[in-house]
Amino acid sequence: MRFCVFSSDPLYKYHEKGEIKERYWNPEEIFDEVCVFSFCDRDVEAHKMQALVGAARLEIVPIGYPSPYRLWGQYRGAVSILGEARPDVLRVHNPWHAGVVGIGAARALGIPSVLSLHTHYDARRRWEKSLILQALPLCERYSVSRADAVLCVSHYLQGYAKKMGAKSISVIYNRVYTDQFKPGGVSSGGRPIILSVGRLGPAQRPGVPDSSD
Repeated sequence: MRFCVFSSDPLYKYHEKGEIKERYWNPEEIFDEVCVFSFCDRDVEAHKMQALVGAARLEIVPIGYPSPYRLWGQYRGAVSILGEARPDVLRVHNPWHAGVVGIGAARALGIPSVLSLHTHYDARRRWEKSLILQALPLCERYSVSRADAVLCVSHYLQGYAKKMGAKSISVIYNRVYTDQFKPGGVSSGGRPIILSVGRLGPAQRPGVPDSSD
């Protein structure tokens, strides 16, 4: 079976951060080939990211950085490549530039598509007033409403997905790779030590909802 992915970020960013999750795109080893479309001009070598797809053959296809001026060319390029590869399913990791290109190409070729939602963009727009973010609901509605299935990382995102016209919604929380962690012991007072980690941003302020709520 063949699987194609439109990644949110170029894979070299995951490589630089050391964020390579074992079999992330092939958890049950059901795919023989995985092709990742990467929004950059040049990406990391496939063998450095092999762990993401397990035993499947990995191909990374850079299609240029996201830009409104490149959108049409990237869409046509994706249609051409997908038309030859004929994957069994296509997954897109955000509803913006990747969503318009990936979901649009999948629909043109009749390929089943899955869109992942990790952020409540309407909530984000309430505290982040950038012009670009305010202009993106059209992309979001296009991608969400045309995907065959939408995956949300929390129940909190379901309302947003429905508002954007999602046909089929499933909630799958982010996986925790427990084998990467070991117990850290206890403090001198005999109490456990608990670490909470979150990104530094407006959404972490008390009273401001985020996708993890």
